[in-house]
Amino acid sequence: MTLVEAIRQVVIDKGINAVYIVDAPVAGECVLITPYMAETHEGAEASENKFQLYCASDTFVTSESLAWKVFRSLEGAIPPKCDRQILGSVYALQEPFFLDKDAKNRYIHCFNIAVNAVWKGE
Repeated sequence: MTLVEAIRQVVIDKGINAVYIVDAPVAGECVLITPYMAETHEGAEASENKFQLYCASDTFVTSESLAWKVFRSLEGAIPPKCDRQILGSVYALQEPFFLDKDAKNRYIHCFNIAVNAVWKGE
């Protein structure tokens, strides 16, 4: 299991089933997790791994509610065993905010999280 798959599993374990990585369906309520810009800590093997979470739904209220449910499921969570050694827990870089409506007219709320980890290697 990769780190992004481990983050996805935390959300699924909290009862949110429509959770995708990098690409999501064009219709219906869903959560999309996209990894971005990992930063290595100076003089250490650990890196800060960042993820954007995109929560889509047909109404503003349900999109916002979904975003906060996902946010609460992740903040302080420790992802399951994966290809990285997790250092600490998931932490928020930003709280959920309304972004826009997508091409399918769904309301989108986003937020960003991070987790520090060390690549295990082979």
